[in-house]
Amino acid sequence: MVGSALLRELHDRVAPVTLAAEQLLAVPEPLQPLFTQGGMPRGISVGFQGPGSWSIALALAGVALGSDGWMAVVGVEELGLVAAAEL
Repeated sequence: MVGSALLRELHDRVAPVTLAAEQLLAVPEPLQPLFTQGGMPRGISVGFQGPGSWSIALALAGVALGSDGWMAVVGVEELGLVAAAEL
């Protein structure tokens, strides 16, 4: 009986397991129409091109970083780190 009680307790502790892709990061309200799930799934890569693309990308990153997230920017020389930090 002790074994089944222990198993039940362990089950209760780990029961609400979700995959990373099922957990959504918040998205600024003006950008929500871009994401059909209502938020940005964790673990995805998002790319933007054209005028204003850095503003959109940094707005999304700002929300993720505010939620204890992290990001990487690769191969970009013209990104202003001060502007990115302020956003």
